[in-house]
Amino acid sequence: MDHGIIGLMDPAHGPFVHQAWWWRSRHSIHEKTEEFRAHSNGFRMSAHTPSSNSVPYKLLRLYAAADSITTTIDFVLPNLRSEVIRAGKYWFSSLTTVTPITRSQCRIDVVAAWNIFTWCRSGLNC
Repeated sequence: MDHGIIGLMDPAHGPFVHQAWWWRSRHSIHEKTEEFRAHSNGFRMSAHTPSSNSVPYKLLRLYAAADSITTTIDFVLPNLRSEVIRAGKYWFSSLTTVTPITRSQCRIDVVAAWNIFTWCRSGLNC
């Protein structure tokens, strides 16, 4: 459970843990700072430009100018992470929860909604 929650709360782990040829490479890692503010029962990573080294975020440039693309992430203790990505009039939203199952196992659930990537309406059609 602790590892699941830390993964949701630690934005710095992404470039090191989630590396792949199509996502992020070790060579694309760069220093970046974000602003965090207290938010009801947790904290918010204020709206900011998403990582420039992430191919999925680069795809958003098909819909809006790079400087108008933002993401806002909320962490609500003890187990919620929500993210809203905006690209002009388009958006993508996700909610992730971590639920303990046993002392050594947890369940991570993700639900998403969007009005972007209209060709992908459900997990079965992507």
